Amino acid sequence: MKALRLAAAGLGHSPVRTLLTTLGLANAVAGGLTFYGFTRDTYWGLAESFARSGNGHVQIANAGWFDAPAPEQLRVDHARLDRVRTTLSTDALIAPHLLTSTVRRSVMGMLVANGRSAVFLGQGTDPAAEALLAPLAQPVSGGALDPAVPEGVLLGAPLAARLGVGPGDTVTAMVTTDDGLTNAMDLVVLGTTLTGAVELDRAYVSLPLDTALKLTAGSSADALLLGLNDTQDTAAVMTQVSHVLARPEFLGLDARPWFERATYYVAVRALYDRIFGVFEVLMVAVTLLSLSHAMGAVVTERRAEIALLRVVGLRRRDVAAIFVAEGTLLGLLGCAVGGALAVAISTGVYLAGGIPMPPPPGFSVGYAAQVRLDAIGFAIVLPVTFAAAVLGSALPAWRASGVGAARGLMGLSVVLLAVLAHPVSAAPVSALPADSSNQRCIVDVRIAEPGKPPSNWRLATHGDDRLVVSTSLAAGRRQAVLEQRGEAGGTWFHTEAMAEPLRIGLAQRLLGPISVGDVLDPRGADGWDMAPLDGLSLASAHGLRCPEARG
Repeated sequence: MKALRLAAAGLGHSPVRTLLTTLGLANAVAGGLTFYGFTRDTYWGLAESFARSGNGHVQIANAGWFDAPAPEQLRVDHARLDRVRTTLSTDALIAPHLLTSTVRRSVMGMLVANGRSAVFLGQGTDPAAEALLAPLAQPVSGGALDPAVPEGVLLGAPLAARLGVGPGDTVTAMVTTDDGLTNAMDLVVLGTTLTGAVELDRAYVSLPLDTALKLTAGSSADALLLGLNDTQDTAAVMTQVSHVLARPEFLGLDARPWFERATYYVAVRALYDRIFGVFEVLMVAVTLLSLSHAMGAVVTERRAEIALLRVVGLRRRDVAAIFVAEGTLLGLLGCAVGGALAVAISTGVYLAGGIPMPPPPGFSVGYAAQVRLDAIGFAIVLPVTFAAAVLGSALPAWRASGVGAARGLMGLSVVLLAVLAHPVSAAPVSALPADSSNQRCIVDVRIAEPGKPPSNWRLATHGDDRLVVSTSLAAGRRQAVLEQRGEAGGTWFHTEAMAEPLRIGLAQRLLGPISVGDVLDPRGADGWDMAPLDGLSLASAHGLRCPEARG
């Protein structure tokens, strides 16, 4: 909790950098969620375009029909498929999800009109169910199939244009029957349509199932198609359909969901999954680099603060925890702002009616893209970005924890001069506690040397660690000395003109000339006149012991 409080205070010290870093993380989150929402809408659109363009959500046929190179040889008697249709429509677990169903039979042949001819691919279907099974088919002219007109057909608009016919005109269909003979029948064009698939529209013909069977002189059909109220119900319906088809009277029949028949959907989804994966990797990399850069700049700017934290007793892992906590807070802020921004983008796109998109390859009709956000998207993007933010702060945090007090002496001197305007009051030595190992104190001392002007110093202590900063020298000439005890301790000297502090060896302290380092230990300062400031006793100055603990 202390690390979080210090991290929050640190973020507040640099509001501009905090804002820019948060916006950078928010941009990554919003971009990831927006792209996820776009891909999800693409998946949804492809699924709906396949299932609601006449292909159905579930197809039931002979077990070998789906993958056969010549599926027309594995058709099923349409009466048997009708029995399956009736059974499914009355099943208590399937009926609530079932929108419509139809038995379908494909027909291939030649259409002739106005001295022109064209190959056609016909689909015999239930006229009453067709409008519900293919709601995405776009009417161009005329009307839909009519059960009252059994010879009525619906043509693809490109096919009708090639034959030069329209609603009310008559075309002649010539096909090969199931017995291998040739049959012809006059059909009435009720209207033209666009299924959305360019190649299919050039040969598309929709006609009643009875007319297709009559034209082919057959009694078999290809498959039973089920249209559902909601595409999300496909898996549940498939499970129950499999139970029904396991009955002895339906032995040999099999069911396939729409996504196993939509090869284009599978290919596009695989492509988009790879693109989304690459985008996620790039987003993580950008987040790591941007936050590492921002936190690295913070570490550089706050070296004096880090040194002060080390002087007053914080361990290396404590300092690292502060910067990791800052990265954590930035990650939380970025995820929150980015999530809200993504929701705003999604809502704005929806209110605007979507993003106009061109027709996909092989299709003739464009669509309006949306940004569909869901809990899965947030569960993917937010944790990934948050983890990247924490990891991005780890390296700068480790660097920060390695910044010893000696590396930030001059910066620390500025902190002491600017912030600590008044030293603590001192008391006689007799009033001080016997154990001062955990005392923290800051006092001012004046040193008068014969023949030289007096100099003033500010001393900070935490236990046995001592820091001395000059307060009377001009800017640019100020000095600082740090003495740390323990196995990794030592004495460092630093001036504002030096790039790095200089470590003072033991021999230099014992044999060298008197230096400012002796302020820390006046035992070698013979001839120095040390006078306290503000009535501070010389003994308490030398001992650096303070009756009031400073946090």
